[in-house]
Amino acid sequence: MDEIGKYLEQDSKNFKTSLERQYELLMEKQQHIQRVVASVERVKAIVKDNDTMDPALIMLLIHSIQHEEAQKQWFSDRVPDEVVQSVFMSESSVEERIRVEREFTLEINDLMVMYKQGLPPEHPLVQEHAFTLFMMIERMLGQELWNSETGKVLEEMDPQLFPNLEQDFKNYLIEAFGHMLIRQWGEIEKEKE
Repeated sequence: MDEIGKYLEQDSKNFKTSLERQYELLMEKQQHIQRVVASVERVKAIVKDNDTMDPALIMLLIHSIQHEEAQKQWFSDRVPDEVVQSVFMSESSVEERIRVEREFTLEINDLMVMYKQGLPPEHPLVQEHAFTLFMMIERMLGQELWNSETGKVLEEMDPQLFPNLEQDFKNYLIEAFGHMLIRQWGEIEKEKE
């Protein structure tokens, strides 16, 4: 209220305009606070019942949720609409979306813990979680996962989607996926023989 009084005193000649501008500024602040509260509520729902969540991952979730509309717009300018709808789960209920986001986050968190414990990317436990995470990504992207243009878009988007993840951890995930894909292709080749 003090801010409003000072602002009105400075521009007492145009009281009505000043009051209207203060109202607009307060409404903007209110909307910002509502967005922040909604982001925190969503993160709380995603990490619910998990006391071992990595703080960097929590910050990543908050950043991602707060910038979701910009990310969606950026992505929609580069890939087909059905991919955007799938990645951002536009057709899903809030409960389904939270469930998927929780599963995805828990897999990344588990992989982050293994990375920090020093388990190599080819370790069976790392491979199991890498496979689960990879399958989640494949379900989101469908056949687009194998489209080289989509791959390039995902590489470009990396700093926007994952700004708080250490580059070493990103490299660890890439290496784990690489081992997993080589193992999968090897099994496919054995089945052909």
